Amino acid sequence: MSVMQGEIYRAGTLSLDIETRTLSGPRGQIRLDPMAYAMMRRLMRRPGVIVSDTDMISAIWTDPDDEPEDPDMTLRFKATVMRNTIIALGCGGHAKVSLKRERDVGYFMEVRGNGS
Repeated sequence: MSVMQGEIYRAGTLSLDIETRTLSGPRGQIRLDPMAYAMMRRLMRRPGVIVSDTDMISAIWTDPDDEPEDPDMTLRFKATVMRNTIIALGCGGHAKVSLKRERDVGYFMEVRGNGS
């Protein structure tokens, strides 16, 4: 699938530029590493929809030979890093955006307040 120039996914005040792999919020922007980009692209494509742990692992490590020894632990660590990144970008307050995890189910982007 080709990506149209300028395609941007949004979740509240958070936006992901697909072309530049840049995550932006009210306080700035950051260019994502490949793993963070794959995770955020999958989650921000459809905010509020749960992405199973298995689907997330497949999205990040497209070649099973590239998977780390414990992909679940690596995924949980990266999710923590991305939660802190979202906060640092200023996506709090009235249009709070959070990366959430339903235990034993998967991950999703939650948007609360005026930013949906």
